[in-house]
Amino acid sequence: MGFIDIHCHILPGIDDGPETIEESLEMIEMACDDGGSHIFATPHILKGVHNNSSETIINSLNNFRNHVNNGMEVLYGADVRISNDLIDLIERKEIPTLNGSEYLLLELPFYVMPPNIETMIFSLRQKGIIPIIAHPERYPYLMRNLQQMKRLRDIGVLYQVTATSLTGGFGRDICRTCFSMIKEGIVDFVASDAHNSKTRPPILSKAYREIKREFDEVIADRLFFYNPRRILEEPDNKKAPHWATRDKQSAAAGIANIAQGSSSE
Repeated sequence: MGFIDIHCHILPGIDDGPETIEESLEMIEMACDDGGSHIFATPHILKGVHNNSSETIINSLNNFRNHVNNGMEVLYGADVRISNDLIDLIERKEIPTLNGSEYLLLELPFYVMPPNIETMIFSLRQKGIIPIIAHPERYPYLMRNLQQMKRLRDIGVLYQVTATSLTGGFGRDICRTCFSMIKEGIVDFVASDAHNSKTRPPILSKAYREIKREFDEVIADRLFFYNPRRILEEPDNKKAPHWATRDKQSAAAGIANIAQGSSSE
């Protein structure tokens, strides 16, 4: 199995990703050439800006799949902006989780922490939804406060950082934050968050090599392969995730716990 990209804006003309089917297919080819095997198509759902829903996303995905012939598996999801009616939208099935699993890719406002975020996360967990916060390293109120990130993790969130952040594409501060997060054991996934084939392509291999060099192959494989694979398997096995550590353990200890959970599969 190759790279599993859980966050990618690859469907044409549905949000701020590629505008044409040709560019979408170019991105698919790039991801395949980079060693990818699965991509989650995750268009924005942001009320008043990108008014997508489960129906529009799945319809667009089904049409797109008819054009994909390189063996890449394209799955559905959404990059969902947190909102006060989030629970209601999920219950009405207007918002898709990742491939119908219990995992929801969740985007926060970029400059202001939602005042009710802990209540919202608790409500999601009560409904059996596991939120994955997208690119936490790019929210100033989180990137400068790892203790706040740990508090949110303690109540049930997972974190996905962006490959470009790890390779310096968003600046040194964000890059350093990513490595600090990984060192603290509070990163669960690396994804491309790709939007196009030029400036934000679906490339994961460069970031994988950086993590392998800076830490080790075990951690790199966990972030790029094994944890994303749990989402693919989750609808069938319904096992509780083993990744969300609840105390101040080191990255090495966190990886050991994850490995122990995976070995029971």
